[in-house]
Formats: sequence, structure tokens, C-alpha cells
Amino acid sequence: MTSSVLPSFLRDFPPRWSTQVNRSWVQKPVTIALINNMPDAALRATERQFCSLLSAASTGLLVQLKLYSLPGVRHSETAQAHISDYYEDFRTLEEDPPDGLIMTGTEPSFACLREEAFWPSMAYVINLCHDRCIPAIWSCLAAHAAVLEMDGVTRIRLPRKLSGAFECRLDTGKHQIFHRLPGKWVVPHSRFNGLRRADLERSGYDIVSGSREVGVDLFMKHGDCIQLFLQGHPEYDPGVLAAEYRRDVLRKFRGQQAHMPDLPRGIWGRWGRAREQEIIRAIRDRNETTLLADLEKMAQELRPRSSWHGSAQRLFRNWIAYIDAREHLTIKKRIAYA
Repeated sequence: MTSSVLPSFLRDFPPRWSTQVNRSWVQKPVTIALINNMPDAALRATERQFCSLLSAASTGLLVQLKLYSLPGVRHSETAQAHISDYYEDFRTLEEDPPDGLIMTGTEPSFACLREEAFWPSMAYVINLCHDRCIPAIWSCLAAHAAVLEMDGVTRIRLPRKLSGAFECRLDTGKHQIFHRLPGKWVVPHSRFNGLRRADLERSGYDIVSGSREVGVDLFMKHGDCIQLFLQGHPEYDPGVLAAEYRRDVLRKFRGQQAHMPDLPRGIWGRWGRAREQEIIRAIRDRNETTLLADLEKMAQELRPRSSWHGSAQRLFRNWIAYIDAREHLTIKKRIAYA
């Protein structure tokens, strides 16, 4: 369903009148498909985060957001009902392709992505974007899937989960789409897997940002249209990393995972390590009441090292403007040959 029938937080896009064509003003929206594959607990939060980011980035532009979910991603009945009410039929992607596309990751069940139930539909979207020249942003696991399908680049398992807000250097000269972005930005990362820089460069990808701690952060591929790949999460709110840490701590406490999660870096300042020791003691003592209280205190003591939303908004604004410019060029060509 289009933005006109979505919940109010998905309709907050300012209007824009397009270039004058044949002496008449034509309102032409930029249609963005958000393929949201996140698990139930993060499904609506991911909608809100990307909607907020796109809304802030699209000032002066008309953006129409359409939501999709991949077949093969498992959801509860409640989440599936929400998807049925507010998401488009996945089959309409090919019939009415968007101007631009964003695909999120999800929690995998297998080490090899090709074994996932959602893989056929994810590979279908990756090839659709390639065949139809649709500019896309591939986020986290979706970035890993895209390079695997397009160029056979396989991801590697990290020794520990990479979690935190990290400063990365940006090579803004790679393309005009990075115009007015700073030379450094802070970006959240939350992942167990990564991609080798050498593997990507061998396959023709340009590394745009990264750091020693993170490795590759943002990278791209040129062609008939630009494809952007994010191993980080610039759409995240500061509290998301804390919520993921809370989830993983409780999984450890309940015996659902073997190891104690590392404290996310760069979001708690000096308070974090002291609280972490309290949490470890509560787990050791099997005291769930104290554990939940300590986790609640941590949620109230967030001290992110820097806000990344300004840089994220600039990146997404440039991306939307790039798509808008491509669409105007296509319209002018159609008029010229009419």
C-alpha cells in the first residue's frame, strides 16, 4: 500500500513540484520501496527509523514510500497481520518497479545465506535491481547477500559480535552522491559477519568508508546506476544498540546463547563498564530482578559518542536527489522522442 494509506508516521513527507515540462507543472514523486525483513521485535521500529530518516532527508522533495517484506521471512500472526494491512504485495515489485529501493537484513538461521528460506526472493530482488537499473541501498545482511549474488563474494564470521558506534573515515571524492558529507562520521554497527576489503576491491567495488575496528563500513558499485552497501546502520536510533544488548544479555541469562555479549562501544561513556560488571554479577548469581533493574538503568544512561543522524540525512538526501535527477532525465528523453 502506498504512503496515502499507511500509519501517520509513514506519511510525513514534504511536497515538491518537479521540473517544468511542456509549460505545465507536474508533481512527480520519487517512489522508494523499503523491503523490511527485520524480526517481529524490530519490524515496526525499523519502519519508524527509515521513515524518520527519509522524511528528514526529503525536505523539498516528494517521496512516496512503499513497504514490502520478503516471502520466506518468518513472522508471528500479529506481525503478519500488520504486514497484510500496510505492506504491498511482493509480486507487484516487478509489475510496478520503484525508482529506488532499500533492503534491510534479518536474523539468519544458517551460516550460508543460500540455504535460507528467504534466499530465492532476496536473490530475485537483487537481480531485479540489476536488470531494471534500480538504485538501491543494501543494509547489513542484505549487503552480504547482494555481493554474494552479484559477484560471488562471501562473507566471513567475526571472532566476536561487532557492536557499537564507531568513527569511520569517509572518502567523499568517490562520487557526487557523497557531496557535503564530512571526512569522518560515527556510524552504528551490529553484526557477527563481515566482508574482506580485498575481496570487494577485486570484484570492482569502491570502499567509501571504514576504520581499523570496523573494517569496511560503506562501499559502492558503479554501473548504469549506483548501488550502495552499508555494513553499518545509520538509520538506528541511539537506543537500538542498548536494546540489542539487553536482548542478548537476557538470552545468555536464559541459556539461549553460550557467550556473554560484549558491551556496545561508544554509547555509554564511563558508566558502561561499571554497569557491565553489575550485570555479570547478576547473571552469575541468577538474580533476574537485579539483572532487569541494571539493564533498565543502562537504558537511561546512554551517552552516544556523537550523533550520526546529520550525516545519515545528508547521505540519504543526496541519494534521493540522485534518483530524482535520473527520473527527470528519463522524462526529458521520453518527451524528446515523443
